[in-house]
Amino acid sequence: MWLAAGLGLAAFVTISLFGVVYPFTLEPYEGTVLLPALKIASGETIYGPEALLKPPFLWAAYGPTFYLMTGVVMKAVGASFWPGRLLSLLATLGTAAFIFSSVQRVCGSRM
Repeated sequence: MWLAAGLGLAAFVTISLFGVVYPFTLEPYEGTVLLPALKIASGETIYGPEALLKPPFLWAAYGPTFYLMTGVVMKAVGASFWPGRLLSLLATLGTAAFIFSSVQRVCGSRM
């Protein structure tokens, strides 16, 4: 069981890392995630009337933390899709680790 779980995790991380470094958009929605992070990296606001009333019109789907973290990395490395993808991958792995830890704590040695 542990071998299968380990192989599955290794396959997931490997495929995900290929997606992180892929230089083009993987889905149509990525551009709408990229724009708010770019605006934050350049010191502009992503909320408020100026974001909604003048082009390019902005729709910030997530809370500010995702865009702030992605924007900080983009300010250092330039505009790219990989900072947001890497942040999403790390959040996914962190959530999986939290769920695993919680289930292990509840189930104890029965796992």
